Order: sequence, then C-alpha cells, then structure tokens
Amino acid sequence: MTRDSEVVRLAVIPGDGIGPEVVAATVPTLRTALEAEGHRLDVTSYDWGGERYLRQGAAMPADAADLVKRADAVLFGAVGRPDVPEHELVGGLIIGLRQQLDLAVNLRPVRAFPGVPTKVRDTDGVDLVIVRENTEGDVGAARRVRDAVAATLHDARHHTADLGGNATTAEVPSAVLHTMESQG
Repeated sequence: MTRDSEVVRLAVIPGDGIGPEVVAATVPTLRTALEAEGHRLDVTSYDWGGERYLRQGAAMPADAADLVKRADAVLFGAVGRPDVPEHELVGGLIIGLRQQLDLAVNLRPVRAFPGVPTKVRDTDGVDLVIVRENTEGDVGAARRVRDAVAATLHDARHHTADLGGNATTAEVPSAVLHTMESQG
C-alpha cells in the first residue's frame, strides 16, 4: 500500500463549503486508525478550490497531478461557492484532476455489519460494490472506462473475497460500455 510501511502519505484538498469541516473531522479519525495499526500519517494540505481560483485564476496549479502522485492517497473535501463559476471548480479541479490521474472509476463498497445500527431496513447480507463512471460523462473514453471497470471489478472481487464477502462481475463492463455508447 505505501512505499514505506510505517508512514502513510496523505494529500489533503479541503476545498470549499463543507469540505474543510469534513476534512477536519476525517484526518484525526484516519490518524487514530493508522496509529492503532502501527502506522504514522503524514499530511500535505493543498489550498485548491474556489478561494485559490479567486486569488490566482485557477482552482489548482498546472502540476497538481504530479503533486498528489507523491502521496499514497488523496482526501478530497468538497468544492463550490456562489462567486466562482461551477465549470471552473467541477471541470477545472474535480474532473481535471480525475482525468490527469486517470481515475475513470469511482468504486464504493457497501457492507452491513451485524450489531451496527442503521436507518436502512433489512440489511442482513448487504455486501455489494457500486461502480460509477468517474469523469462525469466522458463518452469519448467509453472503452477506457469499460476496461477500468473490468479491472476494478476484478480487484474488488478478490478484495471482498479476502473480507469474506462476494462480488460478481457479470456483464457490468459491457453494460457500462453499451450504455455510454448509446448516450453518445
């Protein structure tokens, strides 16, 4: 997972709105969890988002992807503010960074644990993976997304099996490609 098994390097982009508050609550939680496993968290924070856009005319620097590639993981808060055009933050930061990092798939594992209260009824046996295209309708990259989904599902199947769960790949990659091609 990390280049150095004792240190986890985390790039933090608090962003705007609720983002800094979410990040402020998340980083100590991650730090505590890692310390419980014998690791140390090394955080590098970036001021990317609406405020930076207003100061410098760009939501992030041109070398943003190179900067976050130095980390083992990235924690992204949220962006958006009424005095900055949405396309500057969504396209210029969120999607721009995803594309530069080749993050075509958003993978969200969901699992219910016995004894953990939830507002959802009938959670017995809930163990699934939600796979979502991550570049907001980049139809021109349909085949790349299909291949990324297939690879992600393959990895997810092995990871959930390691956790005692099940994941099936079925025809999801082809269905994603078909859906994206039919919309384009």
